Amino acid sequence: MPNLRIVNDSQWSAVQAQITRRLRPSTNVPVARQNRKKHLLSGLIMCSCCGSAYTISGKDYYRCAGQKERGTCSNTVSVRKGPLETATLSILQHRLLTGDHARLFAEEFKREMAQLISTSADHDQLVIDRLAVVTREIDALAANMLAAVASPTLLKLLSERETEKARLEGQLHTPTTAVPSAKVLPHPALLQLFEEKVGRLRETLDTEAARGESAEILATLIERDDLPGRHGWSRGRGPRKGRRFASVCHKRQRRP
Repeated sequence: MPNLRIVNDSQWSAVQAQITRRLRPSTNVPVARQNRKKHLLSGLIMCSCCGSAYTISGKDYYRCAGQKERGTCSNTVSVRKGPLETATLSILQHRLLTGDHARLFAEEFKREMAQLISTSADHDQLVIDRLAVVTREIDALAANMLAAVASPTLLKLLSERETEKARLEGQLHTPTTAVPSAKVLPHPALLQLFEEKVGRLRETLDTEAARGESAEILATLIERDDLPGRHGWSRGRGPRKGRRFASVCHKRQRRP
């Protein structure tokens, strides 16, 4: 019914063409590889003006998606991909894991390990205590059965306690929670290992096959990086870099 149309044919065709262009092409590539990032900082750079992510524009530049794709942001600043990636990796390699961070990380790691071991020991003690109670109850039931006629109720209680005793003994012989075991490297060795790993990460960036994997590794170290617009930081926003690795180290130094 043409009289009920709310858009004309040309608008409808233009929208359908746009939808078709935005659809992902079909591929036989495994899903895990399809979802890998093609660029190192994809999804990590945020516009300080509108909060949108920066996306790759052309071959070598990042631009605000709000301005580029939707036209809802006034931030027209483009950032070159190469220098930004180099600076980010340099900060990770030389400034993220400092001596103080390594010390705090080691302390937090040891504290968490001690808590896990203590929790496992407490659980085992609860099982031992309950096993002692059940054993006493079985002995009392057996004594009552010897002194009088074994009623169906006593037989049922005895069967239930024996079943529980077997389960508790099984838990003690095969604990459901494995006691963790790990060792933290000394601070200098930890710093050296971290710098070497980030250095190898930088070397793989020139390899197309490993670049997506490198981007995934980097995403575990950086939560986001806000970039200013042409006129600086917008009201209520400021420079911010979230580092998941450092968040453990900063638990005791977090600002109010």
